[in-house]
Amino acid sequence: MTESDTERPEVAIINVGGTISASVDYETGAATPQSSAEQIYRTVPEVEDMADLSGTTVCNIQSENIRPRHWNQIGNTIEAELNDGAAGAIIPHGTDVMGHTGAALSFMFQDLSKPIILVGAQRSRDRPSSDIYLNLASAVAAATSNLAEVGVVMHRSTSDESCWLHPGPKVRKCHTSRRDAFQTVNSRPIGEIKGNSVEFLDPDGKADRTDEDVECNDGFEDDVALVKLSPNMSPDRIHHLVDEGYEGIVLEGTGLGHSPEQLDEGIERAITNEIPVVMTSQCLWGRTNMRVYSRGRNLLDLGVFPVGDMLPETAYIKLMWVLDKTKDPERVKEMMQEDLAGEINATSQHDTYLKPQYEGTPFGK
Repeated sequence: MTESDTERPEVAIINVGGTISASVDYETGAATPQSSAEQIYRTVPEVEDMADLSGTTVCNIQSENIRPRHWNQIGNTIEAELNDGAAGAIIPHGTDVMGHTGAALSFMFQDLSKPIILVGAQRSRDRPSSDIYLNLASAVAAATSNLAEVGVVMHRSTSDESCWLHPGPKVRKCHTSRRDAFQTVNSRPIGEIKGNSVEFLDPDGKADRTDEDVECNDGFEDDVALVKLSPNMSPDRIHHLVDEGYEGIVLEGTGLGHSPEQLDEGIERAITNEIPVVMTSQCLWGRTNMRVYSRGRNLLDLGVFPVGDMLPETAYIKLMWVLDKTKDPERVKEMMQEDLAGEINATSQHDTYLKPQYEGTPFGK
């Protein structure tokens, strides 16, 4: 290692797979994750001038195949790398469920002392329009910044001008293919990364890095269901979950947090069996409020409880994490309704609704 190497901060690249790790198989035409962590960062030579990079591959899979055991492996690898001297960790990850992993890491690493940055790509590196170059360079900038949070780095717009640094538990993939597919929901991004420099939107509101060791509080209950509600839904859906021994249910309800009344018997049965039933909203933006309409109040009387403006998938991950720590219904409810990692805002932030899409246009005023 040269003297110039020692002056650069160490950053651990912990590869999980996804499009950022993929290349096209020209016999089938399909992109498949197959690159090592080293191959990923060597695709973007400039990042090796920004930090002293090391690479580890935990798995090389498409993100829809992520399981709780992978989150535990990722978390334990991050803990080892950060406590061994790395200034930050970067997790190349598939985009489809990157928000889920952002939430999982946020709950595993509370009171974080260094940045953990997830980064993906919408197009593989062997395509002319690949977004890996800006995304990865921006991720290295975030991982070496004065930040101590879990973040997700992806394009701010379809151009190669800058990236958003999104908060781990409040981000969602909102478009199937655009390079700016990710949006911070019900909150603001942590910052913008441009020219390998991070500008924090609220410098006083972010967590700053320290010299403390990090601790991974891993563990997830497998038997938790996320149920999207719809008209004419069969009551058997909820009864089936009880019969199969599920430990928790997250409902993705309509509007302010409602479900069809034909599900009430199954919901009441679940709660009687000490299975927590959590209400979120399909609307994504906004927050649940089950006291406005009689339907919501009926569900509250049954024992269903809302979780503010938490995203449905974040609530799903959080319930898995909480149930690994306790099965006591009252303690579960208390933890689910408490903001542990920035997943719940105490008040609604009305100026965040779809804001990024309209900036710079007459509609953005």
